[in-house]
Amino acid sequence: MGLIDGLYNQVIDTVASVTHDGYGDESSTTVYSNVPCRWVEQNTQLVTGIRETKESKVSVWLSPNYTILYDYRIIKDGETYNIVSVESKRSFDGNVDHVRLYLV
Repeated sequence: MGLIDGLYNQVIDTVASVTHDGYGDESSTTVYSNVPCRWVEQNTQLVTGIRETKESKVSVWLSPNYTILYDYRIIKDGETYNIVSVESKRSFDGNVDHVRLYLV
């Protein structure tokens, strides 16, 4: 049991991968659905490793059982969000406890 397992009281409707064909058309495929999470709407400024500033408007905590890539899209309550940053947070014993996403 992770440190924040009891805080997963919201649900992400869909986590989808997005691909583009040779004509520039976009298609998405559902990777996960009904994902338990902790969803917090808050404006956050992030600084990347190359000193680039990015803004996010939502922070999401997920179980480490879900593999999330940057080109995935998050859909919740009819809104589609892009991933700005993905962080793996570790517990006291050094194992990944949860994954934190920053969305825009």
